[in-house]
Amino acid sequence: MCRLLKWGVDTSPSQTNDGTRYKWTFEPTQDLLCFSTELSPGIGTYARRVINSLVSSIAVEAAAREVVTSTISILGGKEKLVTPQSSPNFSTLPPFVFHQGAVSGLVTANVEAFRFTYENALFEDAFALGSRFLPSVSLKPGAISLTGDLDLAFQDWATYQKFLGSASATEPLGELTAYNLTLDLTGPSAGGAGDYSNYRFKVEIPVLYLDTSEANFDRRERIVQAVGFTAIAPDLTTNPLVRFTIVNKLSSF
Repeated sequence: MCRLLKWGVDTSPSQTNDGTRYKWTFEPTQDLLCFSTELSPGIGTYARRVINSLVSSIAVEAAAREVVTSTISILGGKEKLVTPQSSPNFSTLPPFVFHQGAVSGLVTANVEAFRFTYENALFEDAFALGSRFLPSVSLKPGAISLTGDLDLAFQDWATYQKFLGSASATEPLGELTAYNLTLDLTGPSAGGAGDYSNYRFKVEIPVLYLDTSEANFDRRERIVQAVGFTAIAPDLTTNPLVRFTIVNKLSSF
């Protein structure tokens, strides 16, 4: 995940360590790194290599009783057949799972699922006359955005009141209150202390607004409220759009 965040979010993440374990922090930048992806189906002597690839979006989802999953969308420049590289090394660590997560900030009810999508609005149609392939202009993203939603157990009207505009609202307000949200996933022991005690994936959204809310009422069903949100970055120097933190044992990647 560190490589994907470096390619798609922050080319120069900050790092602290205790000598063995490393904490990486990624905040959005306007510069992206190109990379190559290789598909080797084990047929014949070739593999398909897609060069000048860019991360278009990163989506993360955690649903009740399930492992946390991520879907990465990639924009490739072009592909060619190559001799396959050596086999990759896959991690043997267990995945993050829903029950290891914690949510703080906005929520006032039990969270039954959370999802978010970080998107680089790449210029996917910026072709130049005389070439079948995207020119270098596509290497710069347009507007960066982060949207998501939460499934909440409907226990009272508190979250819906926040959607109306404030924690005390009883009708839609003209001005909305901004909130923050932190999603913190804790993995197996990393053998350290404090911030380095466990493998970790943390997502901090400093400023967001609720933009959708839906709760279906049925006498035979549990009431679950789906709340959508959009992150904003009013001041990138103090409040980035989002901050990703990973704790692992990688000194470089």
